[in-house]
Amino acid sequence: MGSGKSFLGKKISEEENIQFIDLDKYIEEKEKKEISQIFNCFGEDKFRHLEEKYLYEIIEKTNAKNNIILIACGGGTPIYNNLIDKINNIGVSIYLESSADMLFDRLKEEKTARPLISYLKNNDLRKFIDDSLQKREKIYKRSKYIIQTKDENKTIDKLKEILR
Repeated sequence: MGSGKSFLGKKISEEENIQFIDLDKYIEEKEKKEISQIFNCFGEDKFRHLEEKYLYEIIEKTNAKNNIILIACGGGTPIYNNLIDKINNIGVSIYLESSADMLFDRLKEEKTARPLISYLKNNDLRKFIDDSLQKREKIYKRSKYIIQTKDENKTIDKLKEILR
């Protein structure tokens, strides 16, 4: 969350003429509900189930057409139901590694749009980021590629290189 997946995915998609899907937006379209509504009405477990369901749906459609597609998955997607291994088996996974400081600076400005953190005060947000990275980073590091996000231009160049 906050590493720039959606922003970078759109940018790379436009520059490289590759189809891009933001998994959260896809879920919202399919379910006709915002992510925050899904969380509030059904909880995180239901949302994680929908992530997996629609990730597979996107992959099946893509494989049927033999296309290359860039998918921005939510920060919890690779964690749930061992999806990192499934993603690695069918495609190329990229971990956009960001420092806790960078994530905090970005997320504190956009908390209201993110159901997992919308209610947190800034000191609790920082703890949430630190805890999440500690819990998740071991799995994120199983991605096929790891790119530091400190410099946007370098990140974009590395992403383009991987996708070619």
